[in-house]
Amino acid sequence: MGQVGLPSTNSGLREGNGGFSLNSLPTGDNPITAKFPNYLWPEAIKDGTKLTALNAGIQGADALPAPIKMMINYGNNMPANQNGDINFTTDILRDDSLCEFIVCYDVVMTDSAKYAATWELPEGDVIYPIPVYVPGFDGPDANTDEYPMQFTGYHTKAHTHSSYANNQIIQDAHRHNIWINPLDAAARNIETGDLVRVFNDHGEILIEAKVTDRIMPGVGAIPQGMWHDADMDGDRVDKGGCINTLTSRHCTLEIM
Repeated sequence: MGQVGLPSTNSGLREGNGGFSLNSLPTGDNPITAKFPNYLWPEAIKDGTKLTALNAGIQGADALPAPIKMMINYGNNMPANQNGDINFTTDILRDDSLCEFIVCYDVVMTDSAKYAATWELPEGDVIYPIPVYVPGFDGPDANTDEYPMQFTGYHTKAHTHSSYANNQIIQDAHRHNIWINPLDAAARNIETGDLVRVFNDHGEILIEAKVTDRIMPGVGAIPQGMWHDADMDGDRVDKGGCINTLTSRHCTLEIM
């Protein structure tokens, strides 16, 4: 292809890589001066304080002050594969009372990565080693006869988050409304400018409707950031139209 030797290329024998500096983030001072040979990481976990300058080549101290309790494994298959005595290292990795926290960063599910990312996941959340489509909680699969439509929030030009949402001049110029497809509007006798109820198990808002074919059937769009306005000692109906009246506290744990 005539690309060999050009800037930003290589021979193809190794994958490319690059980096960037983060000079604005101070690293601070590390009070720990002790260092141990990389190959002895299992012993540093299992018998850390027994490793000394004389028996294990410890540098910066006469001995390790404590065993290793956390390990960050960045882009390598060393812990469970590229080491002597795999059975020995595996038993150490499996024992949560030894190294209590293992973080693995890699592009494939190596044998070493299996001993890192374990979570107790709520129903509907998943962890995959590769990018996949996950419907997620409260997604299209969650539609019911009672709640047949999906709603999404977006940044509107009238306000980003809640900044300027109380500026009436801006709000009059760009109305805070829910976009709804003509087919969904007709089924509910809704016209542009009508005040409509939007509700689910979390709460209810009142918001002006905008009927438009710029949104697909079965979906509604509500700008985020509008100021909440409800009688919290009464019916709690949000007359401000804040979308977070309708959102859940479920954290996203779809980790890849």
